Amino acid sequence: MKAIKERFLLIIFSALLGILPAGFAPAQNQAGISRFLGKSDKPVQIQADRLEADNQAGVLVFTGQVLLRQGDLVLSTDRVDAYFNPQNREVTRILATGKVKMSQGDRVGVGEKAEYDVVQEMLVLTGSPRLFQGEDQVEGDLIRVDLGRNRYEVESAKARVGSKRLKQMKEKGVPAKGKGAKP
Repeated sequence: MKAIKERFLLIIFSALLGILPAGFAPAQNQAGISRFLGKSDKPVQIQADRLEADNQAGVLVFTGQVLLRQGDLVLSTDRVDAYFNPQNREVTRILATGKVKMSQGDRVGVGEKAEYDVVQEMLVLTGSPRLFQGEDQVEGDLIRVDLGRNRYEVESAKARVGSKRLKQMKEKGVPAKGKGAKP
């Protein structure tokens, strides 16, 4: 089993090198897989049961228990399609489908599909999407997260504020609904 796992990691490593520009150095290069999830210069680690690479079409498809890590960002899902420009090898779009879970620190996002536009730094989460931070939760039909501006938008939003947050708001003098709060 260990030999199979090592061989698979070698296949992934070789495939990733196949999409990177010549002379790739993770600490210096801002293109290719080192920018898999945006402007980070941190290396990307990917584990999956299977990888298919089509360098002419510019797509990598990871399937089966996909786990992707970059710095403190972790993505787990059933499938990841990573689209890249065949000329400069820069990843432009990532599509994760099937039991998507993303976490970074105490922030967690879940849904059935996540589409990330690397250039625009825009993430769209669909399929019963929910965001959690501590006890707080927001859900809706669609959650759009602008990572570049640290903003998010939720369509058909429902939110739940945890007891710790309510206590903090009370300590800051924010009125509770029905007690002088504006609708």
